[in-house]
Amino acid sequence: MQPGSELGLVVEICSMAADGGFVNVLNDHKRRDEVQALSERCRSSGSAGLIAVGHLLVSLTEEERVASKFVFTGTLKATIDSFSAGRG
Repeated sequence: MQPGSELGLVVEICSMAADGGFVNVLNDHKRRDEVQALSERCRSSGSAGLIAVGHLLVSLTEEERVASKFVFTGTLKATIDSFSAGRG
C-alpha cells in the first residue's frame, strides 16, 4: 500500500471509525480538523465512491443540521447518479 494512495485513505478512514474518531466530532476541534482534512482528500480523488465519502465526512463536521442534511442529500443523489451513469 502506497502512502497517500486511495487504498491508504480508505484504511485511514476505517481506522479512525474503528477508534471512535467520528463520535462527537463537533465537540473536539482537533478531531474535526482531522475529519475535514480527510474529507478534502476524499473529495479531491478521482473515485466517485471516495468523493461521496468525502461529502459524508464533511456533513459530520457541519454544525448546522439543515446544512448537514443538505450536504448528505446532495451526496446521496450524486452517488446514485454516478452509479446510474455507469450502467447506461
